[in-house]
Amino acid sequence: MNKLRLIVFFIGYCLGCASAYPATDFDKILDNMGGIGLDGLPRLSFNIVDQQDVGELATLGFGFELTHNAVLGQGRTAKTEWHLPCPQTYAHIDMQSNVVWLAPSGQLIRLHRNGQSYASPDSSVSATVSSDGNVIEITTSASTKWRYRNGFLESISSRAGYYSVTTDREAIFTVSKKILNREIFLLKCAYSKQGYLDELEFAGGRKYRLQWSANRDLLAVDGPEGRRFDFDYTNSLLACWTKASGPRNDLKWLHLDYVRETAFQIPPVLLREDASCSYVCSLDKWGYVYDIKTYNKAGILLSKTIIGESSVEQTTPNNTNKSSSKKGDVFATKIR
Repeated sequence: MNKLRLIVFFIGYCLGCASAYPATDFDKILDNMGGIGLDGLPRLSFNIVDQQDVGELATLGFGFELTHNAVLGQGRTAKTEWHLPCPQTYAHIDMQSNVVWLAPSGQLIRLHRNGQSYASPDSSVSATVSSDGNVIEITTSASTKWRYRNGFLESISSRAGYYSVTTDREAIFTVSKKILNREIFLLKCAYSKQGYLDELEFAGGRKYRLQWSANRDLLAVDGPEGRRFDFDYTNSLLACWTKASGPRNDLKWLHLDYVRETAFQIPPVLLREDASCSYVCSLDKWGYVYDIKTYNKAGILLSKTIIGESSVEQTTPNNTNKSSSKKGDVFATKIR
Protein backbone atom coordinates (compact mmCIF):
# COMPACT_ATOMS: atom_id res chain seq x y z
CA MET A 1 0.00 0.00 0.00
CA ASN A 2 1.24 3.44 -0.84
CA LYS A 3 1.71 5.07 2.56
CA LEU A 4 2.13 8.56 1.14
CA ARG A 5 -0.64 10.17 -0.83
CA LEU A 6 0.75 13.66 -1.05
CA ILE A 7 0.49 14.10 -4.78
CA VAL A 8 3.83 14.38 -6.52
CA PHE A 9 4.34 17.83 -7.89
CA PHE A 10 7.55 18.66 -9.74
CA ILE A 11 8.86 22.18 -9.70
CA GLY A 12 10.74 23.44 -12.69
CA TYR A 13 11.48 19.91 -13.95
CA CYS A 14 9.80 17.53 -16.33
CA LEU A 15 11.33 14.07 -16.44
CA GLY A 16 14.78 15.38 -15.64
CA CYS A 17 14.72 18.29 -18.04
CA ALA A 18 15.09 21.61 -16.23
CA SER A 19 13.21 24.63 -17.44
CA ALA A 20 14.80 26.40 -20.36
CA TYR A 21 15.04 29.64 -18.36
CA PRO A 22 18.53 30.93 -17.68
CA ALA A 23 18.65 31.61 -13.95
CA THR A 24 19.02 35.38 -14.31
CA ASP A 25 16.05 35.77 -16.66
CA PHE A 26 14.01 33.34 -14.59
CA ASP A 27 14.59 35.31 -11.41
CA LYS A 28 13.79 38.64 -13.03
CA ILE A 29 10.55 37.38 -14.51
CA LEU A 30 9.36 35.75 -11.30
CA ASP A 31 10.33 38.70 -9.13
CA ASN A 32 8.17 40.97 -11.28
CA MET A 33 5.17 38.61 -11.28
CA GLY A 34 4.51 38.65 -7.53
CA GLY A 35 3.15 35.41 -6.09
CA ILE A 36 1.60 33.97 -9.25
CA GLY A 37 3.06 31.33 -11.55
CA LEU A 38 3.02 30.98 -15.31
CA ASP A 39 -0.06 28.79 -14.99
CA GLY A 40 -2.04 31.50 -13.17
CA LEU A 41 -1.90 29.64 -9.86
CA PRO A 42 -0.10 30.52 -6.60
CA ARG A 43 3.62 29.87 -6.21
CA LEU A 44 3.93 28.75 -2.61
CA SER A 45 6.63 26.61 -1.09
CA PHE A 46 7.65 26.30 2.56
CA ASN A 47 10.77 24.82 4.11
CA ILE A 48 9.27 23.09 7.14
CA VAL A 49 12.43 21.53 8.64
CA ASP A 50 15.40 23.39 10.12
CA GLN A 51 18.66 22.83 8.26
CA GLN A 52 20.34 21.74 11.49
CA ASP A 53 17.91 18.81 11.70
CA VAL A 54 18.23 17.80 8.06
CA GLY A 55 22.00 17.47 8.55
CA GLU A 56 23.70 15.00 6.23
CA LEU A 57 20.36 14.02 4.70
CA ALA A 58 20.62 17.23 2.67
CA THR A 59 23.98 16.10 1.31
CA LEU A 60 22.38 12.86 0.20
CA GLY A 61 19.70 14.81 -1.66
CA PHE A 62 16.68 14.70 0.66
CA GLY A 63 14.31 17.67 0.50
CA PHE A 64 11.74 18.87 3.03
CA GLU A 65 10.00 21.63 1.10
CA LEU A 66 6.21 21.65 1.28
CA THR A 67 4.73 22.84 -2.00
CA HIS A 68 1.18 23.99 -2.77
CA ASN A 69 -0.65 22.71 -5.81
CA ALA A 70 -4.15 23.57 -7.00
CA VAL A 71 -5.64 20.59 -8.84
CA LEU A 72 -8.89 19.55 -10.45
CA GLY A 73 -11.38 18.24 -7.89
CA GLN A 74 -14.60 16.35 -8.33
CA GLY A 75 -17.00 17.93 -10.79
CA ARG A 76 -16.28 21.53 -11.68
CA THR A 77 -14.21 22.28 -8.61
CA ALA A 78 -10.61 22.85 -7.61
CA LYS A 79 -8.84 21.78 -4.44
CA THR A 80 -5.47 22.16 -2.77
CA GLU A 81 -2.97 19.31 -2.57
CA TRP A 82 0.39 19.50 -0.84
CA HIS A 83 3.61 17.79 -1.85
CA LEU A 84 6.52 16.99 0.43
CA PRO A 85 9.04 15.06 -1.69
CA CYS A 86 11.27 13.49 0.94
CA PRO A 87 9.35 10.41 2.13
CA GLN A 88 8.78 9.06 -1.38
CA THR A 89 11.19 7.57 -3.93
CA TYR A 90 11.31 4.79 -6.53
CA ALA A 91 13.18 3.61 -9.63
CA HIS A 92 11.82 1.42 -12.43
CA ILE A 93 12.18 0.57 -16.12
CA ASP A 94 9.59 2.23 -18.35
CA MET A 95 8.00 1.03 -21.59
CA GLN A 96 10.87 2.55 -23.60
CA SER A 97 13.44 0.53 -21.58
CA ASN A 98 14.71 3.67 -19.85
CA VAL A 99 15.16 4.09 -16.10
CA VAL A 100 12.75 6.49 -14.38
CA TRP A 101 13.90 7.74 -10.96
CA LEU A 102 11.86 9.70 -8.46
CA ALA A 103 14.57 11.19 -6.25
CA PRO A 104 13.85 12.13 -2.61
CA SER A 105 14.33 15.76 -3.65
CA GLY A 106 11.09 15.47 -5.62
CA GLN A 107 12.78 15.56 -9.03
CA LEU A 108 11.67 12.97 -11.57
CA ILE A 109 14.59 11.97 -13.80
CA ARG A 110 14.59 9.82 -16.91
CA LEU A 111 17.86 8.02 -17.62
CA HIS A 112 18.11 7.00 -21.26
CA ARG A 113 19.55 3.66 -22.22
CA ASN A 114 22.72 3.53 -24.29
CA GLY A 115 23.79 -0.08 -24.71
CA GLN A 116 24.12 -1.50 -21.21
CA SER A 117 24.41 1.90 -19.50
CA TYR A 118 21.85 4.53 -18.52
CA ALA A 119 22.37 8.26 -18.06
CA SER A 120 20.37 11.46 -17.62
CA PRO A 121 20.41 13.97 -20.50
CA ASP A 122 23.04 16.11 -18.73
CA SER A 123 25.02 13.01 -17.62
CA SER A 124 24.82 14.09 -13.95
CA VAL A 125 23.05 10.86 -12.99
CA SER A 126 23.78 7.33 -14.22
CA ALA A 127 22.36 3.90 -13.50
CA THR A 128 23.18 0.21 -13.74
CA VAL A 129 20.54 -2.51 -13.96
CA SER A 130 20.93 -6.17 -13.02
CA SER A 131 20.47 -8.79 -15.72
CA ASP A 132 17.05 -9.76 -14.38
CA GLY A 133 16.01 -6.11 -14.08
CA ASN A 134 15.18 -6.42 -10.39
CA VAL A 135 18.01 -4.28 -9.03
CA ILE A 136 18.67 -0.70 -10.14
CA GLU A 137 21.57 1.32 -8.74
CA ILE A 138 21.49 5.08 -9.29
CA THR A 139 24.74 7.06 -9.02
CA THR A 140 24.66 10.85 -8.72
CA SER A 141 27.36 13.40 -9.58
CA ALA A 142 28.25 13.46 -5.86
CA SER A 143 29.02 9.71 -6.07
CA THR A 144 26.01 8.87 -3.90
CA LYS A 145 24.55 5.46 -4.80
CA TRP A 146 20.86 4.66 -4.40
CA ARG A 147 20.08 0.95 -4.62
CA TYR A 148 16.52 -0.15 -5.49
CA ARG A 149 15.14 -3.67 -5.52
CA ASN A 150 11.90 -4.34 -7.40
CA GLY A 151 11.49 -0.58 -7.73
CA PHE A 152 11.83 0.34 -4.07
CA LEU A 153 14.73 1.82 -2.11
CA GLU A 154 16.96 -0.71 -0.35
CA SER A 155 20.06 1.23 0.69
CA ILE A 156 22.13 4.38 0.16
CA SER A 157 25.90 4.71 0.13
CA SER A 158 28.16 7.74 -0.20
CA ARG A 159 31.62 8.94 0.70
CA ALA A 160 30.27 9.60 4.20
CA GLY A 161 29.15 6.02 4.79
CA TYR A 162 26.45 3.41 4.32
CA TYR A 163 22.75 4.01 5.05
CA SER A 164 20.02 1.43 5.50
CA VAL A 165 16.36 2.19 4.92
CA THR A 166 12.96 0.66 5.61
CA THR A 167 10.11 1.30 3.21
CA ASP A 168 6.61 0.27 2.28
CA ARG A 169 6.86 0.32 -1.49
CA GLU A 170 7.86 3.90 -2.42
CA ALA A 171 7.16 5.39 1.04
CA ILE A 172 10.18 5.75 3.33
CA PHE A 173 9.79 4.82 7.00
CA THR A 174 13.34 5.11 8.34
CA VAL A 175 16.83 6.09 7.26
CA SER A 176 19.74 4.94 9.46
CA LYS A 177 23.50 5.27 9.18
CA LYS A 178 25.72 2.33 9.97
CA ILE A 179 28.60 3.31 12.25
CA LEU A 180 30.74 0.32 13.21
CA ASN A 181 28.11 -2.22 14.28
CA ARG A 182 25.51 0.32 15.33
CA GLU A 183 22.51 1.74 13.48
CA ILE A 184 22.14 5.48 14.13
CA PHE A 185 18.76 6.68 12.90
CA LEU A 186 18.63 9.93 10.95
CA LEU A 187 14.96 10.01 9.96
CA LYS A 188 11.72 8.34 11.00
CA CYS A 189 8.43 8.94 9.15
CA ALA A 190 5.05 8.16 10.71
CA TYR A 191 1.83 7.90 8.68
CA SER A 192 -1.85 7.97 9.51
CA LYS A 193 -4.17 5.03 8.86
CA GLN A 194 -5.35 6.92 5.78
CA GLY A 195 -1.80 7.02 4.44
CA TYR A 196 -0.97 10.67 5.14
CA LEU A 197 2.36 11.79 6.53
CA ASP A 198 1.87 12.66 10.21
CA GLU A 199 5.36 13.09 11.63
CA LEU A 200 9.04 13.49 10.78
CA GLU A 201 11.53 12.68 13.51
CA PHE A 202 15.23 13.44 13.16
CA ALA A 203 18.38 12.47 15.02
CA GLY A 204 18.25 13.89 18.52
CA GLY A 205 14.50 13.32 18.75
CA ARG A 206 13.39 16.61 17.18
CA LYS A 207 9.96 16.18 15.60
CA TYR A 208 7.83 17.94 13.00
CA ARG A 209 4.11 17.13 12.89
CA LEU A 210 1.51 17.66 10.17
CA GLN A 211 -2.14 18.00 11.18
CA TRP A 212 -4.88 16.93 8.75
CA SER A 213 -8.63 17.51 8.74
CA ALA A 214 -11.26 14.82 8.21
CA ASN A 215 -11.47 16.12 4.62
CA ARG A 216 -7.70 15.51 4.21
CA ASP A 217 -6.82 19.21 4.20
CA LEU A 218 -3.47 20.08 5.78
CA LEU A 219 -4.35 22.31 8.73
CA ALA A 220 -1.01 23.00 10.41
CA VAL A 221 2.67 22.17 10.67
CA ASP A 222 4.30 22.05 14.11
CA GLY A 223 8.05 22.13 14.74
CA PRO A 224 10.09 21.29 17.83
CA GLU A 225 9.37 24.75 19.31
CA GLY A 226 5.68 24.87 18.41
CA ARG A 227 3.40 26.01 15.60
CA ARG A 228 5.10 26.90 12.30
CA PHE A 229 2.28 27.18 9.77
CA ASP A 230 -1.52 27.35 9.78
CA PHE A 231 -3.71 26.81 6.72
CA ASP A 232 -7.40 27.66 6.16
CA TYR A 233 -9.56 26.44 3.28
CA THR A 234 -12.82 27.07 1.52
CA ASN A 235 -14.20 23.82 0.11
CA SER A 236 -10.69 22.28 0.33
CA LEU A 237 -9.10 25.13 -1.68
CA LEU A 238 -6.49 27.16 0.23
CA ALA A 239 -7.93 30.47 1.41
CA CYS A 240 -5.26 31.65 3.85
CA TRP A 241 -1.88 30.68 5.26
CA THR A 242 -0.07 32.03 8.30
CA LYS A 243 3.56 31.57 9.23
CA ALA A 244 4.20 31.14 12.98
CA SER A 245 2.58 34.19 14.64
CA GLY A 246 2.86 36.35 11.52
CA PRO A 247 0.14 38.15 9.54
CA ARG A 248 -2.61 36.42 7.57
CA ASN A 249 -1.91 35.83 3.91
CA ASP A 250 -5.30 35.60 2.19
CA LEU A 251 -5.79 34.17 -1.29
CA LYS A 252 -8.70 35.21 -3.50
CA TRP A 253 -9.61 33.03 -6.46
CA LEU A 254 -11.32 33.57 -9.78
CA HIS A 255 -13.60 30.59 -10.43
CA LEU A 256 -13.98 29.67 -14.09
CA ASP A 257 -16.55 27.67 -16.02
CA TYR A 258 -16.12 24.08 -17.19
CA VAL A 259 -14.08 24.91 -20.30
CA ARG A 260 -10.84 25.18 -18.32
CA GLU A 261 -11.17 21.81 -16.61
CA THR A 262 -11.40 20.05 -19.99
CA ALA A 263 -7.89 21.21 -20.89
CA PHE A 264 -5.66 18.39 -19.66
CA GLN A 265 -7.08 18.32 -16.13
CA ILE A 266 -6.37 22.01 -15.45
CA PRO A 267 -8.25 23.19 -12.34
CA PRO A 268 -11.04 25.71 -13.05
CA VAL A 269 -9.55 28.51 -10.94
CA LEU A 270 -7.00 31.30 -11.23
CA LEU A 271 -5.31 33.34 -8.52
CA ARG A 272 -7.00 36.74 -8.40
CA GLU A 273 -5.34 38.33 -5.36
CA ASP A 274 -2.89 37.58 -2.56
CA ALA A 275 -1.45 39.63 0.31
CA SER A 276 0.76 41.71 -2.00
CA CYS A 277 -0.73 41.88 -5.48
CA SER A 278 -3.75 41.37 -7.70
CA TYR A 279 -3.67 39.51 -11.00
CA VAL A 280 -5.52 39.45 -14.30
CA CYS A 281 -5.00 36.40 -16.55
CA SER A 282 -6.06 35.76 -20.13
CA LEU A 283 -6.71 32.21 -21.42
CA ASP A 284 -6.46 30.66 -24.86
CA LYS A 285 -9.17 28.34 -26.19
CA TRP A 286 -7.52 25.35 -24.54
CA GLY A 287 -7.62 26.91 -21.10
CA TYR A 288 -3.92 27.76 -20.89
CA VAL A 289 -2.78 31.12 -19.53
CA TYR A 290 -1.01 33.25 -22.13
CA ASP A 291 -1.07 36.70 -20.51
CA ILE A 292 -0.67 37.74 -16.85
CA LYS A 293 -0.90 41.29 -15.55
CA THR A 294 0.34 41.95 -12.01
CA TYR A 295 -0.83 45.03 -10.07
CA ASN A 296 0.15 46.31 -6.65
CA LYS A 297 -2.48 47.11 -4.01
CA ALA A 298 -2.72 50.67 -5.32
CA GLY A 299 -3.77 49.34 -8.73
CA ILE A 300 -0.50 50.24 -10.46
CA LEU A 301 0.65 47.81 -13.15
CA LEU A 302 3.90 46.11 -12.09
CA SER A 303 4.35 43.75 -15.02
CA LYS A 304 2.71 42.23 -18.07
CA THR A 305 3.89 38.71 -18.92
CA ILE A 306 3.06 37.08 -22.24
CA ILE A 307 3.59 33.31 -22.40
CA GLY A 308 4.13 31.95 -25.91
CA GLU A 309 4.70 28.46 -27.26
CA SER A 310 8.48 28.77 -27.05
CA SER A 311 9.20 32.02 -25.24
CA VAL A 312 7.93 34.34 -22.54
CA GLU A 313 8.16 38.13 -22.75
CA GLN A 314 7.63 40.49 -19.86
CA THR A 315 7.32 44.25 -19.82
CA THR A 316 7.58 46.42 -16.70
CA PRO A 317 7.60 50.20 -16.27
CA ASN A 318 11.40 50.05 -16.44
CA ASN A 319 12.39 47.34 -18.91
CA THR A 320 11.55 44.27 -20.98
CA ASN A 321 12.68 40.70 -20.25
CA LYS A 322 12.46 37.84 -22.72
CA SER A 323 13.43 34.23 -22.33
CA SER A 324 12.79 30.84 -23.83
CA SER A 325 10.13 28.85 -22.02
CA LYS A 326 8.01 25.74 -22.10
CA LYS A 327 4.27 26.28 -21.97
CA GLY A 328 2.87 24.89 -18.77
CA ASP A 329 6.12 25.23 -16.77
CA VAL A 330 5.42 25.82 -13.07
CA PHE A 331 7.70 27.32 -10.47
CA ALA A 332 7.45 27.84 -6.72
CA THR A 333 8.20 30.79 -4.52
CA LYS A 334 10.35 29.74 -1.56
CA ILE A 335 9.24 31.16 1.77
CA ARG A 336 11.79 30.50 4.52
